[in-house]
Parts: sequence; C-alpha cells; structure tokens
Amino acid sequence: MKIALLPFLAAGMLTFSLGACSSTKTDSGAVTTQATETYSFPEMAASSDLFETRSSELAQARGINPAVRIFAKLMLSEHGSYSEELKSLAAQKNITLPTTMLPVHQRLMEPMTELNIGEKFDKRYMDGQIKAHELV
Repeated sequence: MKIALLPFLAAGMLTFSLGACSSTKTDSGAVTTQATETYSFPEMAASSDLFETRSSELAQARGINPAVRIFAKLMLSEHGSYSEELKSLAAQKNITLPTTMLPVHQRLMEPMTELNIGEKFDKRYMDGQIKAHELV
C-alpha cells in the first residue's frame, strides 16, 4: 500500500520556506543549525531528494538484503513523484532549486560510493537515509 505523503511534504515545504530553521544532530550527537542556516528549506528538500534518489539507485544495484532493496525501490517511486511536485511548486514561487547535492548530502553519499555489494553497504545506505530525513 502506498502512503500519500506528498500533501504533508508540500505543506511542510511551504511552511518552512517562509524562513523557519531547524536544528540537526551531528554524528557525535551535537546539535547544529549550519545546514539550514545556509540553505532554504526548498534547497535542502531538493538536495535531499537528489541524495535519496541517487543513493536508492545504488542500493538497487549494490544492496544484498531484500528488505533494503524493497525500501530503495519504494524511495525511488516516492521521490520520483515528489521531485516533480517540488519542481512545480518552486516554479510557481520563482525559487531556483539546486541541480546537484549540497555539501551536507554529498558527505552522506561518499561512504556509500566507497563500498561494493554487501552488508556494510546496506547499513550505510539505511543510516544515510535516516540522517537525510533528520536534516530536512
């Protein structure tokens, strides 16, 4: 069953694009607002979308756990429609979205590109997905 999260994500984007900032946790547990102070919510959402799509494509190719591969397939499906909705909303509001990942998402992607197929990849992929969702 597909959960319709898009209306909630769109409402969140509109709410946060008005200038709200959120804090994030680093690997050490320290709280930082650097990621959202520098970038607007739409920029962070677009970069996160790129990260989640590209990392999920990797997981489809490199993941060995069937649950990880199913999750990656779901992420690709959800983010395909989410990406189009985000682009449409951004165009309506004259917001320019990044076409490459922001540094915060690039840092999440790097550990996954260093690994081939295996359990370590699966763990890094799932950890990266959790961190990416905490950032936005």
